[in-house]
Amino acid sequence: MAYAACSAGVCDRQTPSSPNRRRPCAGQCLGGTPLVPYNGPQPIHKGTTLMHAEPARLYDLIRFIRPLYRNLGRAVEKNLADTGISVGMRAILELVYEAGPISVPRIAELMGTGRQYVQRMVNDNLAEELLTKQKNPAHRRSQLLVVTDKGRDAFEAIRAGEAANLAAVAQTIDAAELETCLKVVEALHLGFLDEEPPQDGEMPPAYSDQCKPE
Repeated sequence: MAYAACSAGVCDRQTPSSPNRRRPCAGQCLGGTPLVPYNGPQPIHKGTTLMHAEPARLYDLIRFIRPLYRNLGRAVEKNLADTGISVGMRAILELVYEAGPISVPRIAELMGTGRQYVQRMVNDNLAEELLTKQKNPAHRRSQLLVVTDKGRDAFEAIRAGEAANLAAVAQTIDAAELETCLKVVEALHLGFLDEEPPQDGEMPPAYSDQCKPE
């Protein structure tokens, strides 16, 4: 079964060589929900011979990623000012909003991080009554998380606040070039994917600067 890319950063797409491997991605779906077929990496310029990238130029792109992460983190943090919601809490809230009901272990799996970090962010959301728990019919001890009305309103307000910045930046980017960019970024994700699962306590790099463990 082929799956679309997901907002959580990981999909349930399968490949002949790694049928059970979960793979990062850069699109929109609900934690692996089959939205559109995925047929593997496609040539960037269809109908023409693919000219392979120079490693040095690829490294130039990679060098942009960390400052991009930091700038995006600051932009998200700025938009969250006065909301009482941290960058890490927002990440969990978004995932539960889009893919819930969902368990903590599943969130950790989709985010590619340890359960301790996820549990800490979940606890913060529960304390603010943005999330609540419900029974899990598939597992007695692992409860499911769902967004409360307060959490739904809060996240939708956050999204609305971010929309203006996204729209402004989108006006500076050609649509075809953006599609090419998504393919390149996906190829980078897959090319450097670590097969080892993260250890408990590890955080996704996107949030490590804003949400350091106590």
